[in-house]
Amino acid sequence: MACGVSLLPITAQADTLSAKGIDKDSAIITDGQGKVQSHTTDLTESGYHVSWHWSIPDQVKIKSGDTMQVEVPDNVMIPHALTFDILNSTGTVVGQANFAANSPTGTVTFNNELADKTLNRKGEIYIYASGKAIDDQLPSDWLINKSGWWESEQHNKINWNIALNPAQDHLGHVTLTDTLGAHQSYIPGSVQAQTGTWDDQGQFTPDGGTLDVTVSQKSDRSIQFDLANVKTGVNLQYQSKATGNPNGATYTNDVTLDADNLGDGDDDGMSRNQSSAQLSFGGGGTGDGDMDIKPDVPEKPTTPDQPVTPEKPAQPQDPVTPEKPVQPQQPVAPKKHNPKKQPKQVPSTQVPANHPQDTITSKSSEHATPANKKQPQHQQLPLTDVAKYSFLSLIGLVILSVTGTLYFKSHHK
Repeated sequence: MACGVSLLPITAQADTLSAKGIDKDSAIITDGQGKVQSHTTDLTESGYHVSWHWSIPDQVKIKSGDTMQVEVPDNVMIPHALTFDILNSTGTVVGQANFAANSPTGTVTFNNELADKTLNRKGEIYIYASGKAIDDQLPSDWLINKSGWWESEQHNKINWNIALNPAQDHLGHVTLTDTLGAHQSYIPGSVQAQTGTWDDQGQFTPDGGTLDVTVSQKSDRSIQFDLANVKTGVNLQYQSKATGNPNGATYTNDVTLDADNLGDGDDDGMSRNQSSAQLSFGGGGTGDGDMDIKPDVPEKPTTPDQPVTPEKPAQPQDPVTPEKPVQPQQPVAPKKHNPKKQPKQVPSTQVPANHPQDTITSKSSEHATPANKKQPQHQQLPLTDVAKYSFLSLIGLVILSVTGTLYFKSHHK
């Protein structure tokens, strides 16, 4: 059983949205001339334009089936039931409005078109209504009156009515000049005129008679009706084709009477000889919104690593004092040559060719030496060469000592 319950479909409940601008006090009422009318004024005509500028608070979700209630001002009424679409800026239907005849409220039902839009949901709703204070009681001295109504629920054909001569005066030849408003045209052959009487409440009682009507169409929207001999009340009707938007167009009609005998009424001015009427039906509406597009949130920047504290540089080592250069030893003085002590010479019978002995001058001519007596032979460097070499060595040591001292001082300042 638990599983069966969990599988049942879940239907979202429709909500009544708390919209702004749809109460009766927020409605704007204008007449056929575009003049704004107060909500406390007694309105006695038809074709008033009533509008509301609605809005829904941000972030309030709208789903299919949700509704909002629109209040009708107390001094107007809706003579016919109205149904029309609510469109967005691209012409897409976002909802539908319904007003019942004579109802004090209307209902707008939304679809899913605004479900993904949560910002700036707003629009307009308008209808055409009649004043509640319409007085069917006509003035006692009226001569002509104009009215109109729709032929069918398609609202593409209008019946126009011209009532004249309630006093049943002998008017003679009567010419009616009728001017149709925009978005309509006369339907040829639709005119007929009955004779009879009119009472004070504007009710017509036919007497079974008719009048011949000559029709002259001056232009697409200007028609002239001629009646030969008028001496009773007359109820003349004809039809026009409505070509405008039935949910929003206002249709007007003006008529002027000219006759051979206008009678002895209290007011024979043109206001008594002309009449106007307007007819409107339906309504319309708009609605749109914006998507709540949130910008991408950038990633939180990572905390940079703390900089590494550089190691404290090692203290430079004290410079090593170079070892004191060793004083060069004093050159050893060469031993004095003792000429008395001669090295023994090994006798030789042959003397090499390069031997220094070759330089020795033989003195055999001065002293005869016995053949068997061995003579000591040696070579001795001259004293002057030894002294010269020792002096040069001493100068070299002095130069070496001075050079080392200068080098040491220049590198240890």
